Formats: sequence, structure tokens, C-alpha cells
Amino acid sequence: MNYHFDEIIERRGTLARKWSKENLVKEFQTDDVLPMWIADMDIACPPPVVAAMKKVASQRIYGYTFVPDSYYQAVIDWNERRHHWRIRKNWITLTHGTVSTLHYIVQAFCQQGDKVITQTPGYQPFQRAVEHHECELLCNPLIYQDGSYELDLDDLEEKAKDPRAKMLIFCNPHNPTGRVWTAAELKSVAQICLKHNVLLVSDEIHKDIGLYGNSPVSLASVSADIADHCIICVSPNKAFNFGGLKSSYTVIPNEAIRIRLQEQLAVNSVTSPNVFAVPALIAAYTECDEWLDQLTAYIEKNVDTVRTFLAERLPEFRMVEPESTYLIWLDVSRLGITNSELMNVLLFKGKVAFEDGNDFISDGEGFLRINVGCPHATVLEALNRMAGCFTT
Repeated sequence: MNYHFDEIIERRGTLARKWSKENLVKEFQTDDVLPMWIADMDIACPPPVVAAMKKVASQRIYGYTFVPDSYYQAVIDWNERRHHWRIRKNWITLTHGTVSTLHYIVQAFCQQGDKVITQTPGYQPFQRAVEHHECELLCNPLIYQDGSYELDLDDLEEKAKDPRAKMLIFCNPHNPTGRVWTAAELKSVAQICLKHNVLLVSDEIHKDIGLYGNSPVSLASVSADIADHCIICVSPNKAFNFGGLKSSYTVIPNEAIRIRLQEQLAVNSVTSPNVFAVPALIAAYTECDEWLDQLTAYIEKNVDTVRTFLAERLPEFRMVEPESTYLIWLDVSRLGITNSELMNVLLFKGKVAFEDGNDFISDGEGFLRINVGCPHATVLEALNRMAGCFTT
């Protein structure tokens, strides 16, 4: 079946954070913009997911739910089929969103004053999860060279040596840079953490969309030793675009680690899942492989468009080649202006809203993040608005 992703869906007035006038004014001081920021696609969910939602809605009673065996089997089959990662039912724990789960993980495994490492530039909620629980964030800056990012393993080891360093929150694939870490890179990171008894927490919510043949590898699949020392946070929300359902889960092979987190979830009363979350995941993981393959090709087309447009119209802008997901990290440092100045121009002259690199943890000055998980026409409109800011 051929799927079409060019449909423009009106999202204003739907309580969408990305498009809400109220929220845009809060974030950007104006609502008269084309929003290309938050990691939320402007593409309809797959038809089987929509059908599953309609079936639930038609029941007319939305009471407490539970997690059936079919949910676990869908998760197991999906990860083996798509990621060559064989997991077991008892390793899986449904949670209510990856960001909230990171808070519970810090609560469960860190004490006040402990330190948590993460790579930068990094996803801002990682920092909030650490600092809201009176722990200290240790930044391990990525090495940016020749338009791409690499891990600084020497610096990571120095940070991991700190006796108060208890955890690494690792983004795999990496947000915002789009890097897909290789198995060798993952092994190197894990060996450092194992050596210094630093718990590995891997955020893998972007791994379902690997671009241009890149195949994200789960950290826990690298070796049995590594799997025994990590928490893997997973979600269908990014690939299938139903983040509002909070249908995330963790995969934890180590029983002691798993029980400790489950006890923390119980303390926070994380119990019955969203009534739509389980049917949505089952439909996505059992009926939507072809849809996702076609979506990935469509996103590659959008990325190709950005690359060509910048080369022809805006050579001062450099795209960091994304290896995964629908987010592009854009190097704007050659413009010779600050991010604040650039955002002001884009918002009030170009009327387009991208994500300011400074919204991420450190090392974001001179960068923007662009969301191209949208119809091709929307990408072109955003690029033309941006180009209009720099032509006289």
C-alpha cells in the first residue's frame, strides 16, 4: 500500500503545544509564525493506529486499564524484527512518558548531591530530571569537527571517575545532533561506565527512524555485561506521532535494577495506563512496518530538500547530516550574529519558529534545530521564509 504524507492538517485550535496560539506566544512572544520546533510531526498517525483509537473511543466508557499479554508480545516482536534485539516479557515495564520516567530513575538511583553525566549539546529535560532532585549535572561535551559530532571518551572517563558520579543519561540516537552511535562507540561508552560503576540510562525514543541506511543499535544489545548494567527507555511516540498518549516503556534485563525502578514507580503511583496508549502501541508495532518505511523515505526527501536549498540559497548555513529521526541540527555560526539576534529576525521578519540551540544543555550557541516531520510543502515554506530574512 502506498501512503501519502503531503496532506496539510489544520492543528490550530486542537490544544497542540506546537501550534497553539497561547503556547506560541509563551515560547516565542508571537503566534504569527510557522512552527517548526518541538519534536512532534505534522503528519497523520498510521491508519491502523487511527482505527484502534476510533475503536476505543466508540466504547464510550474510558475506565481503568491494564497491560495485556498482546502488548508485551508486540514489544518483543517489534524490537527483534526492527532492531535485532531479543528481549523478554519480564524485562518490560510500561511507563507514562520517557521524561517523567527519567525523573523516577534519578529518584530511585541517586541521592542528594550525586552527579549525573550527559553529553552536550543535550536535551534540556535531562538537566531538569537531574537538578529537580538536587543532584548535579556533569556535561560531557561532544566533539564537533568537520560538520559532525564524535564522543569525547577521555572526558567521559574523567567525569565517570568522580566518586559521586552515579549515572549516565545517554541519548541514542542523539538529540539534537541526529548521530546514530555505532556498536563500537556504544561499547566504549559502556566499558567506561562499567569500570567506574556508573549506571547506564539510554534514551532510545528516536531509534525507529534511521535515515540513509543507518540502523540505530540498542545499548543493551551490544553485550550481556552491558545489558546487565543499564536501563533502556523506549517509546513508539516519535516514530508514530502519538506523544500525547504517553505510551512509553523501559527494558531492564537486570532484575534488581528493574525491581528498584518499579518500586519507585509505585511510590509515584504510576499504575493504569492511558486508555488509548496500549491499543495504539499494539497497532503501531504489529501493523505499521510498511507505513514507517515509507515515512522514513519521505523524511529523507525533506532532508535532501533542506540540504539542496541551503547550498543554493543560504550557503552560510551548514546542515549537520542527520542519521536518524526528523530533526535537523543546523550550524548558523558563520552568520556572525548571536542566536538571540537570529531568532528575533526569523520570528518577526521571517515569521518562522525554529528551536533555538540555546534551548538545549550547553554548546547550542550558533545552532538551530529544525523539525522536518511535516508535509514537503511546509518544509519549502519554512525555508523560503528563512531565506527571505537574508535577501535584500
